[in-house]
Amino acid sequence: MAKLEIEFKTDYAAEFALTNSGFSVGRQQADGQSGILFGDYDIHKWRNMSASEKNVLHGTFKRRGPPGSPTTVVFRSDRATGQALRQMEFFATAYSTAAAKT
Repeated sequence: MAKLEIEFKTDYAAEFALTNSGFSVGRQQADGQSGILFGDYDIHKWRNMSASEKNVLHGTFKRRGPPGSPTTVVFRSDRATGQALRQMEFFATAYSTAAAKT
């Protein structure tokens, strides 16, 4: 499984980059993960999603701390479209502290 992992300075920057790239971000909860899908979707909180719902996500959004904390966005390249990944890489350059492919 190939993935693109992007570290953002804040969750606000991550969410801004995602929504401006055409992604939907799931509802957030404390320090839990949120799902990411390319397109306009209403995504439930992570704890309320089934394993099959989590399996179709294009990626995850993980804030480490209270609002305004550093956030990691991980995309699964086997699930997201090429256009979506290219757009996310563009925003990663502008808003993240580091971007790396693994």
